[in-house]
Amino acid sequence: MRLILPSVVLAAALTACAPPEAESLDGAPVPFENEVMAGQEGAEEAWVTLVNGDTEIVVLARRVGDVWVAGGDMVLGTLDADPAAPPSAGKVFSTTRWSDRTIPYLIDSSINPTIQTLIQGAIATWNASMVVQLEPLTGDPNTTDHVVFANPNTVNNCNDGIDNDGDGNIDGADSTCARGYENETFSCSSSVGMQGGAQQITVSGCSQGSVVHEVGHAAGLFHEHTRCDRDDFIDVFPANITTTEAPNYVKWCDNTSNGADIGPYDLNSIMHYGSGSTNTATAKILTEAGNLITAQRVAPTAGDIEGIRRMYSAAVPRIKDLDNDGFDDLVIGIPGESSSTLLRIGGIAVLYGTSFGVGSQRDELWDQDTSGVQEVAEEEDAFGSALAVGDIDGDDIADIVIGVPGEDSDAGIVHVLFGSASGVTATGDELLQPGLNGFNGNSEADDLFGQSVTLGDFNGDGFGDLAIGAPGEDTNGDEDHGWVHIIYGSASGMDTTTDHVIHQDTAGVQDSNEPFDRFGTALATGDINGDGFGDLLVSAPDEDLGSVNNCGQVHLFFGSASGIVTTGNEVWNQDSTGVSNTAEASDHFGLALATGDFDGDGRDDVVIGVPDEDLGSSTNTGLVHAIRGTASGLSTVDQQVLKQSNLSAGGTNVPFAFFGETLAVGDFDDDGYDDIAIGAPFFDDGSASSAGAVYIVYGSSTGPDINDSQLFTQDDSFILETSESGDQFGAALAVGDYNADGYMDLAVGIPGEQVGSAGNAGIFTVLYGSATGLGTGYGVPWAQGTLGLLGTAETGDLFGASLN
Repeated sequence: MRLILPSVVLAAALTACAPPEAESLDGAPVPFENEVMAGQEGAEEAWVTLVNGDTEIVVLARRVGDVWVAGGDMVLGTLDADPAAPPSAGKVFSTTRWSDRTIPYLIDSSINPTIQTLIQGAIATWNASMVVQLEPLTGDPNTTDHVVFANPNTVNNCNDGIDNDGDGNIDGADSTCARGYENETFSCSSSVGMQGGAQQITVSGCSQGSVVHEVGHAAGLFHEHTRCDRDDFIDVFPANITTTEAPNYVKWCDNTSNGADIGPYDLNSIMHYGSGSTNTATAKILTEAGNLITAQRVAPTAGDIEGIRRMYSAAVPRIKDLDNDGFDDLVIGIPGESSSTLLRIGGIAVLYGTSFGVGSQRDELWDQDTSGVQEVAEEEDAFGSALAVGDIDGDDIADIVIGVPGEDSDAGIVHVLFGSASGVTATGDELLQPGLNGFNGNSEADDLFGQSVTLGDFNGDGFGDLAIGAPGEDTNGDEDHGWVHIIYGSASGMDTTTDHVIHQDTAGVQDSNEPFDRFGTALATGDINGDGFGDLLVSAPDEDLGSVNNCGQVHLFFGSASGIVTTGNEVWNQDSTGVSNTAEASDHFGLALATGDFDGDGRDDVVIGVPDEDLGSSTNTGLVHAIRGTASGLSTVDQQVLKQSNLSAGGTNVPFAFFGETLAVGDFDDDGYDDIAIGAPFFDDGSASSAGAVYIVYGSSTGPDINDSQLFTQDDSFILETSESGDQFGAALAVGDYNADGYMDLAVGIPGEQVGSAGNAGIFTVLYGSATGLGTGYGVPWAQGTLGLLGTAETGDLFGASLN
């Protein structure tokens, strides 16, 4: 998907040729359904530079009336605007996102009823699948940001005897009307992103699908066919493009040559133009493998939906493409890996996605002895025990965070390896450690810094921010009460000078530090209140509640323009009002955490694992709480308890299954509702004790649907393995679209698997998503030294003990 760019300053130079770094026209598609503007003949052309810090994108635009327009229908603004606040396109960061994921709208009263019905149909189509919703304007149109669906030339003509802004009053000369420009002759057009105040979507002669297309621009999407990588997927015929149409087809690339291309190229995107033609029937502008391209103008595709979700969900973790080829990639932890002389130094394997899914065509092994990686491998480091993947430096390519909690007598360190067009690179490897380069605290034995890591965009600036758990940290004699470090991302990587620490004695945090709380054991990020800032969940699974020991609790911290704040901190446990069940000794509430939008309301919900929960006489069976996100935070309204016995696929509660020990979330059937994967790694499968199982609970408009669930073990016919004692199928889970088919896939770690004579060598498998959910194709068992993978399966490797 083509996302809009960082907040920009609009500048241009009228020129007959491209500037030095501009993309010369080498092809483009024909405008579709009146999206080319009438009256363009004789308009001036300009190379327009959109600037954000060190990033620039140069695009070809045409002057139409008093505005510059790119791509045939995207209004960039005027050249004579105040540079400090131009009405220009910009990437939807916190200042140009529509607040609360809502686009307020008015429909100009001069539009005839038939077209008004068409607009309402387009609004319904958009709202059916998007996390950003169009809602009728209820506030003051003079002070509320909103869009106006209008005919051309009805905007900024405030003294024309027409109610231009739809407030019920005829506009006078001093009225405030929707953002527009004089002398416009658009048919279908829109600004890109939220511009402030009122802005126009023109709809003259548009089909319903074209109106949906224009709403996509208003929400923040560019054209798919102008992606920087489009030449890898379509053929362009410049000779068939008229001079007037030329600006509609120039690629939009930034000065790093990456553009803002997100996810796989989507020929069916509602933002993609069709093949088009000149007066010659055979003179097409765009083709795909020699075939004509039909511009889809029905509804947003899965790629369109995901593009908007990434902009408005503080969804840095959703970016898992390490080489920017459109396929998500998989990182596998091998914390028990030994060298020829040192035990359990650890390592990771990186497998790159392909059209067939993950494979060994490109397989890499990394550890602290890999060339370019800082530090050196030492015994018991357990490099790769914790993993997080997301875009830290804002280049739209995923990076890897690697926890090494065993470093230096369990003091712990964290590495950051950056992704690039060629994949993971050691160049710029960042080493994070308390007391180093501005980090708070000191590196001390048994802190376990890096035992947990997670990424989110806590301040809404488009860079991935990092939370690192140190659950073994001691303070003032309180042993193992735990800390969490928060460090903010930037274009140059992690800014260690921004590190700040949260613990249960931090001002504003409910509760207090107590020995052995282990605050920071599990972490998760999501946009719980839907404000566009990532929020942080932190568990203290050994927290005592009164005289009840080790029952556990979870903290929620909200993001803001200044990052994570303790103001409004929420604390949840099984004795919280409205939460089902009660806190009991050694339940370990919060040992696993995950977030996702299970009910499709645009706000992330939370699942909390309680793997040691006893259910009746069934000991350590485990359960999972699902709690809804709302505008004010978490709410127990419609909260659910998930357990083996109430799932349609679950059967009975199995003792010592530790259901909820691991969690992962993704939309496996691409229905717009996130689904939940629940690991029960010690589940007994027949006579195979601790063989492991994974349960899937599918999302719906009412949340997780216990009547729509699946149970997977290695004895399933399509998984090319068998359940054996100690395998621990489901001990790690990860989600990604590894074959780029629009359905999320589930990677399952099986670290206890014996490979040959090597016990606990470990394997993993992938269950692929489809319209009917998980379980299509074959679950191939991947082990080191097999199927082309690098390395050798050895006793105690624990390959697959962590995944991301």
